[in-house]
Amino acid sequence: MTIWRVHRLWTDDRWPRDDDLKVKDVFVDVEKTVIFKDLLDYGINVGELPVFASDQYIMGGVMGIGMLGEKWGVFIDASALRKGYPGSEDKYIGLVHELAHFRGYLTGDSHVETLPTMKHWTRSHSEKDAVRWSARQARLMGWSEEKTKAFFAYRYQRHKKEIIEAIQREGEIGHRLHPQQETLALLQRRPGVRVRGHRRRPAR
Repeated sequence: MTIWRVHRLWTDDRWPRDDDLKVKDVFVDVEKTVIFKDLLDYGINVGELPVFASDQYIMGGVMGIGMLGEKWGVFIDASALRKGYPGSEDKYIGLVHELAHFRGYLTGDSHVETLPTMKHWTRSHSEKDAVRWSARQARLMGWSEEKTKAFFAYRYQRHKKEIIEAIQREGEIGHRLHPQQETLALLQRRPGVRVRGHRRRPAR
């Protein structure tokens, strides 16, 4: 059973102002996350991404992914962290959510956009994708669907019921995908297109 370790700095409100602090220094088991190998295929070792211990750039959130100068990194509001993600495993779910947004920038599936309401935000492709990835991380850690849904209800408790339910639905989809599945895209048959069956010939 994997123990998802988080450096003790994440349990303190006092953060070192260290430009060399990296994701792997805080998330000790980042290489075991569901998204680590996927991003490695794009040439990104997320363990080497810098951590910016600041609430200046994440607009009231707990965690965020973005650029400071010419560096991509993970932003954290240390004062909100303990309440937003109280457990070590919770923090990994939050990290994977942000790394999924980063993956979207790499693949061109996501971009910075201004969405007028929370409802538009939960309907956006990039946010749905991030919620699904975070649910896959929950499954990888052995969480049940019920526990994952309860986590989303807690995490987004400030929002309206329909928003929480929308997020929980995306979590259910993500939770049912295998943690090592390479893509979140669901293959759908186009209307009016017949799929020809293929029968494998026995080896001789």
